[in-house]
Amino acid sequence: NAPIIKEIFNMCNDGMTIKAIYNNLKERNITRPNGKPLRYNAVRYILTNRTYIGEYNHSGIRLENAVPQLVSPELFNAVQLEIAKNSHAPARHTAKDDYLLTTKLFCGKCGAMMVSQAGTSHTNKVHRYYACVRQKKHKCDKKMIHKEKIENYVVYKTMQILQNDEYIDYLAELLYNLQYTESTMLPKLEEELKAKQKEIDNILAAVKKGLAQDTLLQELAELEREKEEISISIAKENIKSPILTKDQYKLALSNYRKVDITKLDGKRKLIDTFINSIFVYDDNIKIVYNGYNKEEIISLDEIESSNLISSGAPLKTATQGCFFNVLHCYDLVCAAHCKFHLPPTLRFGSFHNPYHPHHFFLRLTISAGLPKIAT
Repeated sequence: NAPIIKEIFNMCNDGMTIKAIYNNLKERNITRPNGKPLRYNAVRYILTNRTYIGEYNHSGIRLENAVPQLVSPELFNAVQLEIAKNSHAPARHTAKDDYLLTTKLFCGKCGAMMVSQAGTSHTNKVHRYYACVRQKKHKCDKKMIHKEKIENYVVYKTMQILQNDEYIDYLAELLYNLQYTESTMLPKLEEELKAKQKEIDNILAAVKKGLAQDTLLQELAELEREKEEISISIAKENIKSPILTKDQYKLALSNYRKVDITKLDGKRKLIDTFINSIFVYDDNIKIVYNGYNKEEIISLDEIESSNLISSGAPLKTATQGCFFNVLHCYDLVCAAHCKFHLPPTLRFGSFHNPYHPHHFFLRLTISAGLPKIAT
């Protein structure tokens, strides 16, 4: 119900909490589309559902302006701020303290995760590092590594990898093929449609031979109706699960070359999207990229001696000054075999492991240049 959806957003924007909105709707006997009572979680879902600003989501990929807008992006964003303001959960980090390699950086000595570590010098200057989590418990002697230096250098190397057309082509091929394994309904419906068409063809052949036309024509009409229903189901499934072309995926991936890596948000996008894991050894680091068989080995001396990184100067790449801004990043789980061995901590740790040897998480940006989905 579009008017109710708009009213819910306006109530939240006016300062009402989700609980207050829920109570208001409950008192007015506002129900779900199926007639059942509205639930508290449904109100939160409505207020955070980006479909209402025209975004279309399939398997973690989002396209802008693909469906009709019910609320403006400005109202939606204002509501998200209201929800965050009413939340008691503290913010994760301030921008300057955001450790971009958290959950991706591992000790090459013991395999444990490397975590944030900060200290203050005698001049009261704060220095930030990544340290092996077992070092704090005196169970590993791996030296700490400077936060900004390794983050900036990893981003710089990643941007270099992205200039490789073979890497872009490989990922585009992988994502394109994955689409045909995701939907369990579409292949089944297409098989049903073929079977139904075969039945129709057989009846038409019989009618041409003059066999019991009245009975066969009645059966033919029923089969045509069933075929139409299956066709409608296929159309709905295609809208829900659109098939993108290889060129569309290549365009989306290539647009990462235009990310401004002098900005924190740009660095985060590249790291979250393409970095699978990084292992820090005594004399070098090993970068494992998503969907890429080649491992990048970089000496620590190269990182430490780089004036570009240590000075904090902008990384000089061909992408600077580009007019194109990447719009959104979203998760897409890609079934693929990783060509490396994971440390025991990563394989059997208590936390959820997105880097299982048979899967990796790829954050994919779909640009505004992609075609809209018809509604």
